Parts: sequence; C-alpha cells; structure tokens
Amino acid sequence: MLSVMREAMNEVVKRGVPEQVAKDFLLGHMNILGAVIFDEVDGAFSDACNKAIEFGKPALMRDDWKRVFEADRTAAGIERIT
Repeated sequence: MLSVMREAMNEVVKRGVPEQVAKDFLLGHMNILGAVIFDEVDGAFSDACNKAIEFGKPALMRDDWKRVFEADRTAAGIERIT
C-alpha cells in the first residue's frame, strides 16, 4: 500500500503539485491517521476524512481483499516469493 501511495504522490507531482508540498501533505496525513488508527493518540477523523475513506476505499480495494489470509492463498503467496 505504501508503494501505491508513493505512486499516487508521483502522479500528483506530474499533474503540477510541487514535490515537497505533496510529500509534506502525504507524510503529515500518514502520521496522524496512523496514530489514530493504531490507538497511539486519542483522536477522531474529521467528517471529510471519514467520507474520503468511505468513498475511496471501494475504488482502491477489492471487496474480497481479506481472502489473502486464507491458508491456500497464503501458501501460494509464500511459494511465489521463495
């Protein structure tokens, strides 16, 4: 997912956002969102953030993504990389 986020950052840079601006925006959001998601800070997402998650997640993630944890898929994944 981080690799895809880097690609997304590169894409907005290609479309005219200064690289340092894009990087600062992305890393800043990653830090605070990560801290909230992993209960490192007591916080809540804004309504806009919750809407971005609600509408963005289906566009970026397959509905069946949790199947990667099934034993046969895990075994196949291990076999592919070893």
